[in-house]
Amino acid sequence: MSTPAAASPNPVTGTTTTLSVLGTDGAGEASLVYTWSATGPASVTFTANGTNASKNTTAIFQQAGTYNLSVLIADSGGSTANSSVAVTVNQTPAAMQVTPGPLSVGVQGTQQFSASISDQFGNSMDPPGGAAGWNTLPNTMLQSVFPPNYFEGQNYAFSFNCANVIRAWSGAVVDALRLRHDHGSVYMSEDFQNEIRFLGIESSPAFVRQPEGNGCIERFFRTLKEQLLWIRDFRDLDELHAALIEFRDRYNRHWILGRLGYRTPAQTRRDFDLAPPTAA
Repeated sequence: MSTPAAASPNPVTGTTTTLSVLGTDGAGEASLVYTWSATGPASVTFTANGTNASKNTTAIFQQAGTYNLSVLIADSGGSTANSSVAVTVNQTPAAMQVTPGPLSVGVQGTQQFSASISDQFGNSMDPPGGAAGWNTLPNTMLQSVFPPNYFEGQNYAFSFNCANVIRAWSGAVVDALRLRHDHGSVYMSEDFQNEIRFLGIESSPAFVRQPEGNGCIERFFRTLKEQLLWIRDFRDLDELHAALIEFRDRYNRHWILGRLGYRTPAQTRRDFDLAPPTAA
């Protein structure tokens, strides 16, 4: 045995780890065959197995837990050697489900929401500890109201739970919730910055006079202007609103984009949601 079995990364926070091992033989290492097997809470597959090339392979897991990955090394004469490595796959938050879905709630109305999270394998998991507001996130009552003084001095009570909920969502699933924007006066205004800070969202301005730093949305704005705003007149805001909704649906469902592999945005999103995990 030249190099015993090893796994990287270990512990695992995703769905795969890279395995390596190296044996020795008088007839040359190229004559050796490496066969991997696993014991643990669920089955494990290997991208390469039962060949000389499988001395370097990727293990693909289906569930979190502790696994023992073993390799049997055999030469052409039938002699064998064994090596193994213990691998821990940690349950990692990967997605969140909030129910009910998008809906409209009137001013001063209330709506009960519940939330659950799933790990990298799509299995449900307990909420991670420490995220601000997470313990109050399930069954939180979110009130659809406007901030104080939003309409000419008319005051409405503002639900501070909203900020706690957003902080909990961003802290539980990602390191931070960031809003990328340009240096327009609206986005850089004190009111806007205070509002997103209150909601627990980090401001992420693009570089000054470098629109490529905000390229995706800038390119979409250009398309929106060229295909709608510059070629049509609108009688009122209601007509503009309806035209924007129609353009959005047409863009997502029928617009074929080269950078998306000549698919529509809706097709790309569907393929992304349905794509199985790939080996690292």
